[in-house]
Amino acid sequence: MLEEVHIPINSRFVVAKRRGDSVYLTEMYRVTADHYLTKLQLGVWRNGTLAVNKNTIYQGRSDLQGLTMTAITINSMPYSRMTEINDTFITKGSMFSLWAIMERRLNFTTEYLHSDDEFAGIEMDNGSWSGCIAFIKRPGVLEINWGNFWSPFDLSLWMTISITIFSVSVIVEACHRLIKQFGDGCYENHQQPFFIDSLFYTFGAFCSQGQDMTYRSVSVRTAFLVAHFTAVVLMAAYSAGLISSLTIATLNLPFTTYKEMLHDGTYKAGVAAKSSGIGLFKVSKDHVMREVYTKLMEPDPKNFPTTTLEGLRRVCSMKYVFVAQTTRVQAVADQIPCRIVDLPATSVHVNLAIPFSKGNPYRGIINYHLQVMKAGGILQKLKPDELSDLNLGVKSELESLNLGDTAPLLSVLCASMIVGFSLLLLEHKARRLLTIRLYKPEHTDFQLA
Repeated sequence: MLEEVHIPINSRFVVAKRRGDSVYLTEMYRVTADHYLTKLQLGVWRNGTLAVNKNTIYQGRSDLQGLTMTAITINSMPYSRMTEINDTFITKGSMFSLWAIMERRLNFTTEYLHSDDEFAGIEMDNGSWSGCIAFIKRPGVLEINWGNFWSPFDLSLWMTISITIFSVSVIVEACHRLIKQFGDGCYENHQQPFFIDSLFYTFGAFCSQGQDMTYRSVSVRTAFLVAHFTAVVLMAAYSAGLISSLTIATLNLPFTTYKEMLHDGTYKAGVAAKSSGIGLFKVSKDHVMREVYTKLMEPDPKNFPTTTLEGLRRVCSMKYVFVAQTTRVQAVADQIPCRIVDLPATSVHVNLAIPFSKGNPYRGIINYHLQVMKAGGILQKLKPDELSDLNLGVKSELESLNLGDTAPLLSVLCASMIVGFSLLLLEHKARRLLTIRLYKPEHTDFQLA
């Protein structure tokens, strides 16, 4: 009776058949209308007790009986790429690897059709198939932060160092005066106590400099020893922090967020044409992203290039921000004519999906097995395997410093040399004037008798 009836695979059709005192429950479905009727034993009712298989609808359906599906593909690495060599299609990409595993698990094959228009996706209301982030042309000028010389230490630590230098200077001067007054004729008795000298010597100790005068008292030496030990630790910490800040290349970006891009007003923005990225802006709940679409994207149709590579080339030729999936940008990084940089604050996390035709009866069973593969770690394993050969040049990379990067350090050095030389000239001039005044001969008038 049911041999001619088509029971779709995504439905649950149960037949109860009495045999003696028992009622047997049988689940039936067809892969397609042309396939034979598949029967699965679901359970039995016997003596008022129901024994039933508690598997879900798709747990027992793992055989599509050699079904041939039709799929449309586009060349969009790292997800998919199909090339024809000697009338043979060569497939590569994470989606093809995933689909090949699915074919083996469910016993079906796929006939691939290549899309000629290279569309980037379809616009959906609930997300996309990969994360998107904005890219702009990398600026040639690095930001010079003159505050790097103060940033290794907090303000409170700088104040503590200043107080410590002053305190040690007071202790040194106090010890010096006490030894001079109550000492036993040591070398310190011949030195003229002067607080400025003590302060200068202590500051020199914190700068890892020696003195031209050696104190012989244990108390003064102990104070200087503590100062030198403290200076060594502080100098090591300061040097490490300063070198780290100088070696990090800070780009002078015109903006870092979508809101700042709107306020800038000089850049256009865009996403790939026919892509789900359009929906991220057009129907976003964030009014800033909707304004980006209406003000910076929609007015010019050229803001929607057909491919990711075309959009990135547009970034290099004008003030243009292109929003794309990071993995797709990495896949074509070696073909971009300029250096680009991503804006981390514009990152949008969305999901990966495989679109099916409306009413496709196999979507449920494939979704179930995708979840099983995800739980088993298979999907996570596929991702690094497919991305390992890609050019990851989009991310930050090590760079050599140039003369402009060390401008703050060289400026401080030159300024110190100029100030030191100027003070030397002033000191020499003042010393000369003081010597002339001290040794100026007195004029004596002689009269002839």
